Amino acid sequence: MLNRLFRLATSGGLAFVLRVGGAAAGVLMNVAVTRALGAEEAGRFFVGQIVMITVAMFARLGLDSTIVRQIAAKKVTNDRRGMSDVILVSLGFTSLALCLASAAVWLAGHEFPAIWNPGGYQAVIRSTAWAMIPFALTQLLAFGFQGLGRINAYMCFAFLAFPGSVIFLTQLDDRFGIHNAADLMLTATIVNALIVVVAGLIWFRFVPPRRYSRSIDPRQMIADSVPLLSASGITQGNRWASQLILAFFASPAVVAALSNANRAAGLVSFLLTAVDSVVAPKFATLSSLHRCDAIRRLVYKINGLIIAVSTPIVVLVFIFAEPIMGIFGDAFRPHANLLRILAIGQFINAATGCVRCAMVMCGHGREFRNAIGWSAVIGIVVALILTPWLGGIGAAISAAVAASISNVAAAIVMRSVMDINVFNPANSWNECCRQILRLGRGAKTRTDD
Repeated sequence: MLNRLFRLATSGGLAFVLRVGGAAAGVLMNVAVTRALGAEEAGRFFVGQIVMITVAMFARLGLDSTIVRQIAAKKVTNDRRGMSDVILVSLGFTSLALCLASAAVWLAGHEFPAIWNPGGYQAVIRSTAWAMIPFALTQLLAFGFQGLGRINAYMCFAFLAFPGSVIFLTQLDDRFGIHNAADLMLTATIVNALIVVVAGLIWFRFVPPRRYSRSIDPRQMIADSVPLLSASGITQGNRWASQLILAFFASPAVVAALSNANRAAGLVSFLLTAVDSVVAPKFATLSSLHRCDAIRRLVYKINGLIIAVSTPIVVLVFIFAEPIMGIFGDAFRPHANLLRILAIGQFINAATGCVRCAMVMCGHGREFRNAIGWSAVIGIVVALILTPWLGGIGAAISAAVAASISNVAAAIVMRSVMDINVFNPANSWNECCRQILRLGRGAKTRTDD
């Protein structure tokens, strides 16, 4: 099964290992921050991280998937000048948007004492205004690597760079004078600025720098990205809204517990994110060649493997929820139910498979956005109702609801626009059973030997 998974989902074994390492790095970052700063300051750092990720995503103007699609298409014809133009236009728009977004977040950090003072978040929000600049640029270049098919570089810069820098800094907190969340975020800004330089130099190795040749229309590129921006915004809302709402009603320590549980629950669906990252250029290439049958087979094959792997993981998370939460500190063991609730949402999300990746990469970003639009609204409404009443449990329920219904809704729409039905037992679930049977036969053969 593993050999089949590697052949299907990676360009070797290293890309998959790096993505697994990225998921592990996210968990280890939460562990390192919580143990180095304590629960209260860790909660403030995680809120700042959410603001950084969300605002940086909007500052990229939805260009992420557009970059992957256009560069993957131009790679087919070896149009290096076109690839260079895609990145230049994207960097130009993103840099302008980042300047405005950073100024807005900085001013908001000064105004927070008047509207959001109980948690003491204003200092870390001001530091976040600086941190989002190198973070957004690193992510932008990472999507360029993904379009090129340089998946290893994409994995490193998209998933390992920021968590790795934070883990490194928490081990050297005394030398750098890091005493709170704001200090850690500001110091991470400097390290990530150096990472941007490294990413740029590696990009120039693959695509030598050229002047802008007007081979693409910037206005059309932005027009194509707007639906994807709203879809990305909805996705981020599903992921982070519950934690931000919880920050208004609970202490930073409770926010830290929910953030840690969310990181651990992500292990249930890590294979989905790993496969999405690797196969996105494949979907874009197959779409450009109009190979609909190949896309359909790839979706079913991936979904079967994801279900087969995610099922035992969610069972183990349910059984060992308390020890897993104890990794972040003994004070988090009583919050094991947060992990169980979030794990259910992540499993449903994983069971529907690579719906988002396939739809967006095949040019159905607008339909995907429309499909998941109400999921964010429902998640926010549930969070506003349950969080003041149940605290962290209410926020976890709202996050699980949002994560579950978004991909289910998108899968329903995928059936109508792409004629791909991931709910049909003869497709994904049948493939899942075949993988489990093959795994069982392999185990029996080894026992007989």
